[in-house]
Amino acid sequence: MHELGIQSTMYRKRPKKPTTNTDTSQKPNLMRHLADLSGVVTTDITYIHLINQNWVYLATLFVVPRSHQNKTKHW
Repeated sequence: MHELGIQSTMYRKRPKKPTTNTDTSQKPNLMRHLADLSGVVTTDITYIHLINQNWVYLATLFVVPRSHQNKTKHW
């Protein structure tokens, strides 16, 4: 190919963006207009697949610190 002066053309496949399909409408953000964040708690549970093929669960809990309760941002 080099002797003939031609090159191959290669295209890299771009990964497709994930889409979210739901049958329900999006719920309103109830925390957006709160002036006081006391009592607001955020939680999450994540499943982690280990190398030895076992699964463990990571549970997190976040409580807004008092120093940030008066610094709410409204988007």
